[in-house]
Amino acid sequence: MNSNIETNENDGLIIGIDIQKQYSQICWYDYDNKICEPVVSDENEAFICNPNEVCELFNTPRGLDYEYTKELAEFIFNLIELTKHKCQRMKVEKVCITVEIFEKYILDRLKVALNSLIMPKEQWILISHEECYAYYAFSQKHELYSSGVMLLDYTIDGLHTYRMNIGKIQDKNVIMEKRVTFDDNKILDVVQGRKSFADVSEHIMEIVRVVMPDRSLSSVYLTGVGFDIPEFPMEFARMLCTGRKAFVGQNLFVKGACYCAYEEINSDLFKNVLLACYNRITTGVELDIIERGVPRRFRLVRTGINWYMADRNIDFILDDITKIRFILRSCDSSEEYEEVIDISEIPYREGRITRINMNVTFENDSKMVVTITDRGFGDFAKSSGRVIKKEIYLDTERKVSEGEA
Repeated sequence: MNSNIETNENDGLIIGIDIQKQYSQICWYDYDNKICEPVVSDENEAFICNPNEVCELFNTPRGLDYEYTKELAEFIFNLIELTKHKCQRMKVEKVCITVEIFEKYILDRLKVALNSLIMPKEQWILISHEECYAYYAFSQKHELYSSGVMLLDYTIDGLHTYRMNIGKIQDKNVIMEKRVTFDDNKILDVVQGRKSFADVSEHIMEIVRVVMPDRSLSSVYLTGVGFDIPEFPMEFARMLCTGRKAFVGQNLFVKGACYCAYEEINSDLFKNVLLACYNRITTGVELDIIERGVPRRFRLVRTGINWYMADRNIDFILDDITKIRFILRSCDSSEEYEEVIDISEIPYREGRITRINMNVTFENDSKMVVTITDRGFGDFAKSSGRVIKKEIYLDTERKVSEGEA
């Protein structure tokens, strides 16, 4: 073990983990070389097969009484310990986990597992595959993304295409996305073993021409089981590489997760960039409040944050009001619009002893759920027991409007 570990200011590990349906991958951020390094198993395998209990993570929702939480937590713990062992480090600074299916029931299961490991919320983050792609692609050299990038992810569910561009909206640099999925029989024949890639390459080329009609893109990335082949047909390879760079690999998402964890700590490459792809909130939410007698805007939800990590839980002291006004503004507009929640059921108490709790959660990147609870005020006033709940839908149109920038 390096004797300088304890005094190395960068000894806190930054780890990316990709948990897919059948296998997982890990990597860590190497500060010295500024790259994400893969972590291989003791059998020298980059792909770590998931135990059956971890494969169950993706099964039909069964609530938070998920019976395999203990096994899932143990699996994540072992991945982190493997990384610490391989890197000869003792501390972990940030862990970013990405999953193949970014659904709330899966994320809730992961959250319970992480909490059981006594990992503070500030130490981990959960993000989707397409967010990982954005972090990976836009962490490369400028010339590899300046004119936009495209991801072709060929999974057992079909060919998923994600086109991302970075541009100016008002005074912000914004990464926007357009995505299309193709799941016709010819596409599925390859991943389901009925035909070879060469058999349907002409059909796939037609699809690629549709989603990449010009040569303006800087780079195209290919990943997924459908592209995990020894060699591409010459015509297909030539089409991909004409006027752009093309890359093929199966570790893109885990590296993107590692770059995300790095950015959460250092905010280097994405310091002045708003990520507005799917699974990111692109409408900010604010409240008008009075703090120490001074009116101000309180930011409840900021744009560019992952929806699952955007939960807030805050207590407020109310004046004599019957409604709470939420101010919403899309990242691509200076215009504001309002959503109002009627709280007249909560009794007003003079002497500034009307206290409420506001809990904000998200079902996805466009559906916010606000729950307001009368908290009472200790021994001075008992809670009325009133609970008010409202769903607020956020605007997400700019995510598919890549030409707006």
